Amino acid sequence: MNKWPSASGRKMHSAASGRLVFALSCVVAALIATALWLTGLAETIDERLRIEREALQTRPASGQVHLAVVDAKSIVALKNWPWQRQTHAALVDRLREAGAATIAFDIDFSTPSTSEGDAAFAAALSRAGNGVILPTFRQQSRDGVDFENLPIPTLRQHSILASVNVTPDPDGIMRTFTYGTVTAGVVRPAMPAMLAGAANTIGGSFPINTSIAPETLAVHSISDILAGKIGRETLAGKTVLIGATAIELGDRYALPRHGVQPGVVIQALATETLLQGLVFPNYGAAVPLMLSFFTLGVVALYPRRGVILAIFGLMPIAGLPLALEWQAIATVDVAVALGGYIAGAITLLGVRAAAEYGKARLVDAATGLPNEVALLRVLKTANCGILVVMRIRNFDEIVHAMSQDQRKILLDQVCSRVALAAGNVNQFSLGYGRIAWLSHDDNIDRLTERLEGLATLFASRIATGSQKVIVSPAFGIARGTDRANPVHADLAASRAAASGCRWVIYSAELASVTGRTQQLLADLDDAMTAGDISLVYQPKLTISTGRIEGVEALVRWNHPVIGPIPPDHFIPILEDAGRMGDLTLYIADQCIGLIGQWHKTGLETGIAVNISAPLFSDQEFVAALFARAVAMGSLSSFLTLEITESAVVVNDVPTIAALSMFRGAGVRIAIDDYGTGQSTLSYLKKFRADEIKIDKSFVRNLADEASDRILVRSTIAMAHEMGFKVVAEGVEDEACYAVLREFGCDIAQGWHIGRGLPIEDIEPKLRQNRVGLVTEAMGSNVVLDAPLHPPVSNMRNAA
Repeated sequence: MNKWPSASGRKMHSAASGRLVFALSCVVAALIATALWLTGLAETIDERLRIEREALQTRPASGQVHLAVVDAKSIVALKNWPWQRQTHAALVDRLREAGAATIAFDIDFSTPSTSEGDAAFAAALSRAGNGVILPTFRQQSRDGVDFENLPIPTLRQHSILASVNVTPDPDGIMRTFTYGTVTAGVVRPAMPAMLAGAANTIGGSFPINTSIAPETLAVHSISDILAGKIGRETLAGKTVLIGATAIELGDRYALPRHGVQPGVVIQALATETLLQGLVFPNYGAAVPLMLSFFTLGVVALYPRRGVILAIFGLMPIAGLPLALEWQAIATVDVAVALGGYIAGAITLLGVRAAAEYGKARLVDAATGLPNEVALLRVLKTANCGILVVMRIRNFDEIVHAMSQDQRKILLDQVCSRVALAAGNVNQFSLGYGRIAWLSHDDNIDRLTERLEGLATLFASRIATGSQKVIVSPAFGIARGTDRANPVHADLAASRAAASGCRWVIYSAELASVTGRTQQLLADLDDAMTAGDISLVYQPKLTISTGRIEGVEALVRWNHPVIGPIPPDHFIPILEDAGRMGDLTLYIADQCIGLIGQWHKTGLETGIAVNISAPLFSDQEFVAALFARAVAMGSLSSFLTLEITESAVVVNDVPTIAALSMFRGAGVRIAIDDYGTGQSTLSYLKKFRADEIKIDKSFVRNLADEASDRILVRSTIAMAHEMGFKVVAEGVEDEACYAVLREFGCDIAQGWHIGRGLPIEDIEPKLRQNRVGLVTEAMGSNVVLDAPLHPPVSNMRNAA
């Protein structure tokens, strides 16, 4: 017989699988990283990441570089552009007098002006000590011929030349600046390199650092400088870069983050980049790539925290260049590492999630045992054995009040006892308190002996913390070809549990009975629509007045093919199939409609409806029934919901909340079958019920059993002290009724009071306020105009 892998075997397999998955994720990471590098996509991503990092580090300009600009104000003040060169001469003189350390022009002087103007400007340059920087640049004509633009010779004799060429990327955005440009066969430093003292670094380019805010640059209108409004206190020792910012003069380029800027501003930002030391050595992608594989290994090492670690693993990789740049140490490229890491992590987590999903499909979460899917796999290859399914009777009731931990303890104890009695077999959990296994023994007699021994083991209580429970098992057996389908053995176990047998062997006859059960479930909706399911109403007599002031609704099913079906047969079937909520709402609708109809005609009689205990944990059902209760308005006080005592004893939070909610809406709450559970009146008090119904097992023999009389008398007295009304059900004779009247019981219900009658029979009697529901068959018709009681009758009605 096939074996489910042992714990140690599963652990070794899991470790080997983990290493394989990690290796696969590393391969995927390497492939994606290589693809990013070869396609050049990594360079684009790194550039975008650099801009984003710079956005996190916004900083002001150093204040060393000042701009003297040809703006709209200057053009208006100094008349039309271009200006006479005497104006530029005056500007140089004014800046020199203001103590400017360096004067540089980003204005084209490559063509002659008037002889007087050129001479005046040359003289001013000479007076400045031949240290003024003039621009040189290369431009290309439409036919592709390069032109070298140099200042005219007269000006070149008294100045220093620097390149002001700017080269946008193919998308038109300026991202980098060259250190120098060859013009007229001479390598000339770029203007920013010259101004920042980096003129000896010719060759290559550097990125313009967009963390520097353009609005923090010191900008002065040339008209203000010439008018003497900008003096030594502002310009002394500063580098002054002269250029145009007026829109009509053009010379504008796009920058990342900062949009379109004048050329002179871009020259200034490039200069600030060098001055502030924001050009970092780039150590490439090797270190981040190694870090990504290390982080991937950490994620693989701790599978339970894989998703969290994978997310946080991005931080050291993406944050490495930020940290290095923040400290002005260096920078690295991370796009290759990030792309590879993300691909590897997705592969790692995806494969692991798929494996976990596959494992979860084969394991029952509540017990950790292989589940029905795993059992079916084993049954396909197993060549011997008999399939046994053990079902715990009343499993839902047993675990209803248990915590998750207590349920786990219970199921572990059950599995331990099965292992002790059944031998070294692989157990499978089918859920809902069902355990299956393949017996090694093909002999049915020896197998049933083992099952009897296993049942004996369950005679002792199982402790689940502070609670001790008795587990009563029922066994289903499937052999031969029937064994291939676990449903067969489970069906046999279900029949054993329902019939009180220890074990049942699956057969075709059993399947036929099950088919009838399925037929009932299939016919339920049609039965409610066609009226095959109906209600009868059993009267409840108020003993102090002798009047019928309420009835209890009892359900009946008259099947068109099968005939009358007893409630104790079809109700458990509906409860097991989860259809009891539909039937209960159907009953509630009939009763609520009847209450309204009676009220309109002056008949103020309440109706009690039984609610199956598990329904109070069904939020959808509770909401639907509560909406009906609220819609009743003030008539809701004529509706009573009866719930068994055992359901209240479990102290289930949803049940408590639902009961409080209904009572708040005016609905009366009755605790049914009191005395059969484990509660006390003081315990039930906190549930704010209106009445308790003493179970008929304590009432039926009240006249003859002294112990029953003691229990009933004390219960009535204590209940009245605590504000409960008391209903005694199962009142079957006059002697019992007399004892209840003596004890001060509030309400009596039973065959001696009346049997359940359909609406057309009960309503006239309620209007006449008659009882006689039993005695009328004997020719007696007692009118309860006084606190009297119907005469003794021993008649039993089959309903």
